[in-house]
Amino acid sequence: MIDRFFGELFAYVTWIELSSTKEIAVLGEATEAACNAIRAVRPKVEDFFTRCQLAAFDARSVDALNRSEADYVAIASKELAASAEAVRGFPLAHVGARRPLPLLEGVNPAWAAELAALRDKAVAPVFGPGKDSLTAAEWAALTAKVAAYETWLGTKPASAVERIGVSRAKEILVGKGRAALLELVARDRALEPEFRALSEVERLSRYYRDLRTLLCNFVNFADFYSRDRYAAFQAGTLFLDSRSTELCLRVDGASPLAAMSKAYIAYCSCSRANGATMTIAACFTQGSGDYLFVGRNGVFYDRQGVLWYATITSIVDNPISIRAAFWSPYKKFIRMIEEQVAKRAAAADAGTGGKLASAADKAAADGPKPPSTRFDLAVITGIGVAIGSIGTFLATVFAKFVELPGWQLPLIVVGLILVVSLPSMFIAALKLRQRTLGPILEGNGWAINGRVKITIPFGAALTHLATLPPGARRSEEDPYRDNEAALGRSAALLLALLILAALAVWIRLDHNQRVHYFWESVPVGVVGRA
Repeated sequence: MIDRFFGELFAYVTWIELSSTKEIAVLGEATEAACNAIRAVRPKVEDFFTRCQLAAFDARSVDALNRSEADYVAIASKELAASAEAVRGFPLAHVGARRPLPLLEGVNPAWAAELAALRDKAVAPVFGPGKDSLTAAEWAALTAKVAAYETWLGTKPASAVERIGVSRAKEILVGKGRAALLELVARDRALEPEFRALSEVERLSRYYRDLRTLLCNFVNFADFYSRDRYAAFQAGTLFLDSRSTELCLRVDGASPLAAMSKAYIAYCSCSRANGATMTIAACFTQGSGDYLFVGRNGVFYDRQGVLWYATITSIVDNPISIRAAFWSPYKKFIRMIEEQVAKRAAAADAGTGGKLASAADKAAADGPKPPSTRFDLAVITGIGVAIGSIGTFLATVFAKFVELPGWQLPLIVVGLILVVSLPSMFIAALKLRQRTLGPILEGNGWAINGRVKITIPFGAALTHLATLPPGARRSEEDPYRDNEAALGRSAALLLALLILAALAVWIRLDHNQRVHYFWESVPVGVVGRA
């Protein structure tokens, strides 16, 4: 770096000193201004002299080379200024055969300032102050005079030392700074073995401090499966829905890979009063997901014990436990019934409202009419047939159920429950066996080779359900309980049970009586033979 810096200084100073030679600075200190003035108008001046040469070649081209009247008409309707872009596109002056370029009078107003600067800074120093025009030969001689300076400008070295200025660059070159810097570098090289030993000690210290953490959190995940410490990727504990889950990972956002983990994940946005924010992925491995929904709030304590306010923003729905899967079909069935009832009620309410509005409009238009006493017999007949069919089906099922021996009834009930719940439990068991932490870490930028399985017992250790403190008891007393409604529900339930019991007894007696009549009608000999 020292050699490169001083090399750039030397190249810059050498380049600057070349500009003071007579071969380059032909006009002395005015050479730079003259060169800049020539470069500003060079394309337009060469365009002008080329047009004049064409006019000398063929006089018929003069009108076309000076722009047509239509071009002037096109810009005449606009608001013009001397620097308008359309005006700058016109020639510098009127084109004619072998015509010189005027520098002051009769020039394009958009180029008047540049031509005046050309006359004052380049033409006057070379051809004298009275020169007000240029021929093609004079223009060629003028550009040739500053060609060496332009060539010198093109050889300017590209470096950052130009910003310190020429005088400071010369001062540094003649000073003792380079020797002092090289001496410091030599002293540093003398200390290289000691510094290398210090680096090795530092590297060994970092191995001693961090290698165990790396191995136990990236290779075999011993910290994650232990019971007495957090893994490196566990961010803290989330308290939500009467549960606390320790499997919380800090993430940038929801990841499509997370669904492959087969775990129930709630992405939460966490914030603090000082404005700090972060996003975590919390895995729930116990309980149920009935009351976990987007917008639910909780509290999150990070590993330093700092409190954050957490809100669920999205959920990856997967089975949480086999126990929750057992009740899942019944909850879905009840939820479906509630949704259908709500839809039917909403539709009926909307229809009733529409009919009432139509009836009100019609009544207002036609006047009051006596109420109709006609009944739609078809509707009544249809309702009766439907109720009768349903009643017959339920009675047949109930009769067959009651006719079975008493010891079979519990088995049939258990069998029906298993038929409904076993598929859901089987699917949940398969997914719980496949539950793994790997895809969640992959979605967060980790490179994981193992699957990092989360078994059912291990999941129960990661999520804790709320329990009553020792010695506490739950009070079942409700001071605002509606005793009359509770008594009515109990009476209705008791009446229903009595009716079912009576119906069962009647069906049982009727069945036994039919069997008795059957045996009495069979001849005695047949009975003996049987």
